[in-house]
Amino acid sequence: MIKIKQRFNESPGQALVEFALILTVLLMMIFLIIESARILWAWNTVQNAAREGARYAITGQAEQPDCAVDFGQPKFVVTGGRDVCQDLRLASVINKTHSHLAGLPLNEESVFFEDDEYYNIEVWGVNQNSQLQYDFAGIPSNPVIVRVTYRVPIITPFFRPIVPSIPVFGQETLNNETFGQLGGSGDEGAALPPNLPPLPTPGVTPSPTPSPTPSNTPTPGPTSTNTSTPTFTPTPRCDIEFEGAAVAGNNFVLVTGDVGVNVTIVNLSTGVTLGSGTLGGPFDGHACAGFGTIILNPALVTDDIGDILLAVETGVADNNDTTIVVGAPPTATPSPTFTPVPTNTPTNTPLPTS
Repeated sequence: MIKIKQRFNESPGQALVEFALILTVLLMMIFLIIESARILWAWNTVQNAAREGARYAITGQAEQPDCAVDFGQPKFVVTGGRDVCQDLRLASVINKTHSHLAGLPLNEESVFFEDDEYYNIEVWGVNQNSQLQYDFAGIPSNPVIVRVTYRVPIITPFFRPIVPSIPVFGQETLNNETFGQLGGSGDEGAALPPNLPPLPTPGVTPSPTPSPTPSNTPTPGPTSTNTSTPTFTPTPRCDIEFEGAAVAGNNFVLVTGDVGVNVTIVNLSTGVTLGSGTLGGPFDGHACAGFGTIILNPALVTDDIGDILLAVETGVADNNDTTIVVGAPPTATPSPTFTPVPTNTPTNTPLPTS
């Protein structure tokens, strides 16, 4: 018995070391479960908020007479920038979506995507020109997209130095109901899309030249004439535009715009960036001087039919165009030509007479 006790007393710290090693792995697993649960909870919340916002948007309703957005002022109501209160229907959709984010801690003052608890609510709708327009809830019987972004902060000290926060997205696309005639805000749910900005006047506008004043002296001196100074007029921008259809089965799309513009292609229905490229030129035969073939990776497939593609200039959100992925046209099969079958025609032979 004495020998057995002495044998166990030779390593008194072995159990403590083993427990410390096991505890490290155990705590890591517990922290991982906690963070995974928080991320799934945030993802489910933004998905539900986007769905409820889209369901409200398709009704064409609007909260009146005041703007419903009294939160997140730095991102929703900016002097000289984004102002969702200009369209009461848009503000009502954002307010409805925001109300379903109540379970998440939101950073209302943050405007930077990398900040903890940053969030944003985007609304895209098809306007009267069949173009997808930002901060517009769409016209009747056309799609409207509500997208919610949220940044989930990592709270456990073990994982936070590795990944400080993780973004989650929720998006819902629905077709507007046949409300009113034009769609938008108002008692009947009707409003026009924003007016186009005025185009600059081409050429140089000369300054007025004053008429010479007669002099009282016997010999009039030379009269100087004011010469107009030319002013620089910027060349109007040629907006990005898809050329041709986006066909399932192709790994490219054709885009035209200004020469040197960098274009990014995004599938708005899935949120996946498909590719980017720079427009070359100048070339003739296109709507703009610049033209390029943008390679897509992954390529368009049959499951993408009906998805909305966005072509946008890098860093310039208002220079964009949209198109819808369509299926490849069927190959024409020649129809067989009918060949008539010859028929026997009986011949009457007179019988001999006796």
